Amino acid sequence: MKTSFLIILFALSVNFLSGQTALPQSYNFDGLTERDSWKQYKIGQSTGPYEWEFEKPQNGDSFALVHYYPVGGTQVSEDWMVSELLDFSKGAVIDSLQHLMKGFGSPQPDDTVALYLIEGNRDPRLASSKTIVYDFLRTNFRNDNVWYTENKLAIDSSVQSGYLAFRYKTIVNWLDIKIDNIHISPTQQDTTGNEPSSVNQSSALKISFYPNPARSRVFVEFNSSTLAQIKVFDMIGNQVLNETLSNTESFSIESLNAGNYLLHISVGQELKKEKLIVY
Repeated sequence: MKTSFLIILFALSVNFLSGQTALPQSYNFDGLTERDSWKQYKIGQSTGPYEWEFEKPQNGDSFALVHYYPVGGTQVSEDWMVSELLDFSKGAVIDSLQHLMKGFGSPQPDDTVALYLIEGNRDPRLASSKTIVYDFLRTNFRNDNVWYTENKLAIDSSVQSGYLAFRYKTIVNWLDIKIDNIHISPTQQDTTGNEPSSVNQSSALKISFYPNPARSRVFVEFNSSTLAQIKVFDMIGNQVLNETLSNTESFSIESLNAGNYLLHISVGQELKKEKLIVY
């Protein structure tokens, strides 16, 4: 027990000293410390007031990352919002990311609204590599003022560390975008013994769930004909949900308040424990 604790403490210390944030990591932009972990770079010709910002809707209590189109602009706006340095050494996948676009504009050849993985330097101008992870204008473009969720966006497995960055580039095209509830998980077992999942790693059984964060329903997938027992606990240990599901079915979380929960998924003798975020 003492040896395991020291190993975990050492792993956390390495991440702290290297300035890298370990996974899993979530961004819903509601906390000041979380918002301060992102940095903006304005590298276009335009120096106008339209840039990335954190907005709190008048009818809600949750912040989102937003960029409005440069009204009346005649110069190129190119604004980047870049995350803190993230540790991808155990692999990474963006489990979920929510976005909303609105406006009358349609994508032009020189327009870019996309999520990038950048390496080498936080400043996009100095980065050694910039790779598109998701293109909001050219992958199922929708400017209908409706929130959508993207699941399972892969991060290049060869990357050990890097930054996530949102890029907004246009002259005057009416393209407004809002970003919220990003959740990133490691894809490999943590050799310190602090596994992302508590499923027996020698088992052929695979259990997954999505989206996370979630608002109304959570889907569960597993490669077994056995029914799954779903239990959800609040952060002080009270059980708040208990469901039985077959593969690919979903359960409702509409009765839960926004916040963090512990999700237990039992299939036969296997148990998966994960954090579930409800917004």
